[in-house]
Amino acid sequence: TDPASFDQSKVLWEVDGTDRDMGMVLSRPIITKANNNMQVAIVSNGINSTDGKPVLFVFDLATAIQVNELTPTGPAASLTGNGLSAATGIDINVDGKVDWVYAGDLKGNIWKYDLRNVNPGSWVVDFSGTPLYSAVDPVDANKSQPITGGIAIAFDAAFNPWIYFGTGSYLTS
Repeated sequence: TDPASFDQSKVLWEVDGTDRDMGMVLSRPIITKANNNMQVAIVSNGINSTDGKPVLFVFDLATAIQVNELTPTGPAASLTGNGLSAATGIDINVDGKVDWVYAGDLKGNIWKYDLRNVNPGSWVVDFSGTPLYSAVDPVDANKSQPITGGIAIAFDAAFNPWIYFGTGSYLTS
């Protein structure tokens, strides 16, 4: 692109934020191929959404049509003032398509999203919609530790994923 000639006509699409689950997105999207061979943009909902839930959006990259909106369920997902931080995807079967997506939230939860099915309607929040892990204060178990940074993933010799993250937030005290 030429920054000097960039204007509205050069933008392919934009999501306007009218969805109550879309907040202020603070992370980069994941641009990848889904298991149905569609090129997709996977976007964490960010902070300050109207509904205050940790939500993962998947958009068709060519049309901006929302392919899926994955929202966790259960007590951990119903806490108000929540939002999803940067997501990381992995291709577990090495076929060039994203299979699992991991992301942390402001309430200290790590979520795992299963996108292995070729039908986007069958994509789910793994573990029946509950967190893979919840980070809490070691002294006060009622106090969560926000996960606002990204997730790093490494594999051991048996190709099992290891999830690495840190807790903390520059957004709140």
